Amino acid sequence: MGPPGDMPGSSGNDGLPGIPGECGEKGEPGERVPPVEQCGAGLPAHLDEELQATLQDFRHQILQTREALSLQGSIMAVGEKVFATSGHSVTFDATQEACARTGGSIALPRSPEENEAFASFMKKHNTYAYMGLTEGPSPGDFRYSDRTPVNYTNW
Repeated sequence: MGPPGDMPGSSGNDGLPGIPGECGEKGEPGERVPPVEQCGAGLPAHLDEELQATLQDFRHQILQTREALSLQGSIMAVGEKVFATSGHSVTFDATQEACARTGGSIALPRSPEENEAFASFMKKHNTYAYMGLTEGPSPGDFRYSDRTPVNYTNW
């Protein structure tokens, strides 16, 4: 572009790609390096174990971070609990598995405040949600996922 007020010049070949050239001859292979079978190979055993444990912790943190990022704003803390959803429709078992992977369990409101957080997700996603209840030994005898009797039912 020239000084202010000047018109820009043409763009060379009008943005069209050039004609491809011919391929050259294949070069000599480079030096081969032996593969490393596991991170930390050749380290003293105690350092290798520590490195492997650190890598495992790091992988776990990455999975938790991915799970948290996939929540896209659908997370809410109430008291000491954190309620979260991906908003996707899945089976009860898949929900239970996803919750367990993040160190949690399927939500079950045990207070009016927790119930409001739970209900807000259903309203936001215009859907129903699973609750962490299981049926006890007799029909109609519902229990929390940890098998304790239900003591809050104003859902």
